[in-house]
Amino acid sequence: MKKNLDLKIYWVITIWPKWQIMIPKEARNDIWFEIGEEYVVSIFDEKWFWLWKANKTLEKLKTILNVEIVSTTKLNSKNQFVIPVSIRDRLKLKPWDNVITVWKSNGWLWFIKNNEIEYLLEYIKLNFN
Repeated sequence: MKKNLDLKIYWVITIWPKWQIMIPKEARNDIWFEIGEEYVVSIFDEKWFWLWKANKTLEKLKTILNVEIVSTTKLNSKNQFVIPVSIRDRLKLKPWDNVITVWKSNGWLWFIKNNEIEYLLEYIKLNFN
């Protein structure tokens, strides 16, 4: 029996020169992110980064999911956030790179460089079949 993907893949978005990235308009209706709130930025598999709300279960989730919590960021009034320098360096992100936005119903917003689309598709195939 196949599992429900429970994923939405949104637009490819561009990283701006000041390292800001905007959450796609289409995704804003699905996510529970709030302007001015602090969010955790995590790296997964050295391929993508996640944005998720900081809370008490953070350490438990960190262990279960085998993700590295790298930094935090805040969502500004234009639905943008700055990608922390540690994420940029480790994932070799540059201004004008494009990233694919993926939303998981558990509230996590994932970003993966569009040249890693094959990795994303393989991840979906392995984890949701």
